[in-house]
Amino acid sequence: ASMLTLQPKDGTATCTGFGIPWSEENDSKGTDCVIVFDRSSAHFKDSVTPVDVKVSYAITYTASDGASGSMDTHTTSTTTTIPVAEIQTIIVRPTDEP
Repeated sequence: ASMLTLQPKDGTATCTGFGIPWSEENDSKGTDCVIVFDRSSAHFKDSVTPVDVKVSYAITYTASDGASGSMDTHTTSTTTTIPVAEIQTIIVRPTDEP
C-alpha cells in the first residue's frame, strides 16, 4: 500500500502514514493518522458517522523469467462507520473540591 485517504462526513482527517491501532499502550505513542470529528453521530442513521476509506497500491512485479516492471496504481475504496459520542459539561463556579 502506498497511500491512505480518510474522509469522514463530519470532520477532517490528517494522515501522513497509515496510523497504528488504538490501544492503551499505543495511546501514549501517538499516531501519524488522526480524525477530528466536528460533532457526535446522533444525527446520522443508526447513530454512526460514515467514513470513506481509500487505499492505493503501487504495483511492481518480477516474473520467473526475470522480466520486471510496474503497473498503474490500483485503488480500493469502501465506507465504514464509527460511533462518535460527545459529553458536554458546564462549569458554574470554580471550587477547591475534587
